[in-house]
Amino acid sequence: MPSCNALLLRYDTGDDDNGLDSIYKMLTGPLGFMPDNVTVLAYNWNGTEGPTADRFKRNFLDLLNRAEPGDVVFVYTDVHGTQESDDTSGEDDGQDEGWIMAYEGNEDGSVTREIVYDDWVANTISTVGCFTFR
Repeated sequence: MPSCNALLLRYDTGDDDNGLDSIYKMLTGPLGFMPDNVTVLAYNWNGTEGPTADRFKRNFLDLLNRAEPGDVVFVYTDVHGTQESDDTSGEDDGQDEGWIMAYEGNEDGSVTREIVYDDWVANTISTVGCFTFR
């Protein structure tokens, strides 16, 4: 039987995030996703882990690797995008795009930005399983 799996990501969240709550309730309510099949990476949201680049990559790969034909895979990202000059990006504009995530490895315990580049996302999707996008 097909399953429904989701990864929800929110970076730079304040104490309240009604948008993330609404998406989660929509998925686990009328759309029928099982709560155990919805992974949330966000600061200050029901005790979930923060959205570091490593956590996103690990959970994204897990989501794709678990998917079987007929499954529904839902990914929601509410993060800042960025462009960085990169002559090796292979893109006509010489810019590499990405999503800003968190990095928690600083010795003082602070959080800094880390980027997951669009090339990583595209290459990961193209090499893991077969998908039909709708």
